[in-house]
Amino acid sequence: MSYYSKKESSNKGSLNHPISLKNTNSVPVTHRIRIYDRASYDFIGQHEVMPIDIQVLQKIFDVSPDNPMLLSYRITQKQVALIERLTGLNLDLEKYQYFMDYDI
Repeated sequence: MSYYSKKESSNKGSLNHPISLKNTNSVPVTHRIRIYDRASYDFIGQHEVMPIDIQVLQKIFDVSPDNPMLLSYRITQKQVALIERLTGLNLDLEKYQYFMDYDI
């Protein structure tokens, strides 16, 4: 069984969130979601994320506009709903820890 599964949703593409995904003033960057077992801290796997404007990520993770988002950012309950909508993944925060990492 997979550590994540595609989310079945009839309203894909529409976000009920105040963050706009369309922003022509910034450059999309590539990130990965890295997954770790919460109990053992073992690396489980990763999921490549579609390019998302840096300004969108800055808003999601509540960092300053001058932050280049080149570090690893833990996905918490605060971000999980929007990250699930953006990626189509079901994130299980009880079993796993998830981190949004810049992909070189």
